[in-house]
Amino acid sequence: MKIVSTDGSALLNPGPIGWAWADREGNFECGGYNKGTNQIAELTALLQALWAFREENELLIESDSQYAINCASVWVHSWRRNGWRGSNKKQISNINLIKAISKEMFQRNDNVKFKWVKGHAGDLFNEKVDTLANSAAKKWQAGEEVGNIPEEALLDIKSKLIQIPQNESSLF
Repeated sequence: MKIVSTDGSALLNPGPIGWAWADREGNFECGGYNKGTNQIAELTALLQALWAFREENELLIESDSQYAINCASVWVHSWRRNGWRGSNKKQISNINLIKAISKEMFQRNDNVKFKWVKGHAGDLFNEKVDTLANSAAKKWQAGEEVGNIPEEALLDIKSKLIQIPQNESSLF
């Protein structure tokens, strides 16, 4: 079974973000963007890991984000059935990333396993992806464009920008 750790980082929430995944063989990838939320960073890390390991028959993704794990493995089923609306009948947040994750999960017959690991508790691989994601966010904050971010994340970032009052747009 392929085991992959993921993590996302937001220096401010919202603010510069970073994401990362790493497997047990030393392979890793990270990236980021100059603005976003922690949820977007966490979901991006998970989606990038799913894309990177499409050919793996058995995949275990470890994350310290219960939000990302629940989006991909628990809540997504009812959201799919309910037209991507939550229990409040409103469109879910981060819909583009979640739909992309759902597509990947569906193509694998939802055969990806998830494991929650406590963040900042000494798990070697969780610490590695935390460092990578945080470093990517800091590089974006400094104006150095490292890695990338999928179009789905950009669409979710743009949808959040529209919802922010004009006087708070300087947060980005």
